[in-house]
Amino acid sequence: LKSSGPDPRSTARALFAAAMVVAAPGNVCIAAGHLPSVVRSILQASSICSGRIGAGNGTHRASFLSSAVTLSTAVASKPSSALAVAVGFGLLSGACAAAGQRRRHGRSANRGAARLVAVRGGPQIELTPTRADLWAGETLVLFLRVGDNGLADMGRIGKLVDKEVGGALKAHLETTKFTAAAGTSETVSLAAKRGVQNIVLVGLSAEGGEDWRTAGTTVAAPLSGMEGSAALVCIDGVKVQEVLEGLLSNLSGGPTKIELLGAYPAGSNAALEQAQANVASM
Repeated sequence: LKSSGPDPRSTARALFAAAMVVAAPGNVCIAAGHLPSVVRSILQASSICSGRIGAGNGTHRASFLSSAVTLSTAVASKPSSALAVAVGFGLLSGACAAAGQRRRHGRSANRGAARLVAVRGGPQIELTPTRADLWAGETLVLFLRVGDNGLADMGRIGKLVDKEVGGALKAHLETTKFTAAAGTSETVSLAAKRGVQNIVLVGLSAEGGEDWRTAGTTVAAPLSGMEGSAALVCIDGVKVQEVLEGLLSNLSGGPTKIELLGAYPAGSNAALEQAQANVASM
């Protein structure tokens, strides 16, 4: 619980996991000798969760604490009912998640409004930890660096995507001799009726010489003519805020949803919000 972070959904998952341990067949952790620690753990969990619900949501917080006390009392009176403990934990988890979500939405109303201004009439932006070759949207954006031969290097992620699309990416690069120079892009159109239909290749120049804002600006032109969903594939060294600022400040129409895929760097959510705020203030 202490490591689950401020997200109420993480807390809910932690509580549910605890419930499953308690309810596991043969688990004797609530034998009489362990009863005080079980009751103490339930109350400690309720304290952590109620703190996340916060004083600003007094009704839900009071209800949650009342439920926690009722549950701990039930355990004390009937320590053999592991299933009851599990169900109780599950109910507390749901209450914590729901109340925490209500609190989060209420507390961040102003920030949410700024975000809508930043992308008003534009796409929804999301961080998605999905591998690029497993993504099933319409338009995939790959950032490519210049290889040792002076031409675009697909890189590890590009090769995975190429395998998924039957070698179409490699065939295109061999035909066009795309150099991956900064500010350049090419679009590979696929014959797929479902899933990825376009792959936009965006040049970064050589490693160490990338201009990520320019890369984002370059993405905007081809994406403005696309429909459906799109995804930017995060590669090593990506600077999320710069890419999004370049993209959002130049995008005209285009996809209704844009995702950042893969191993995006730590702090990407804050970078996303900052990019939206900066674009909104332009």
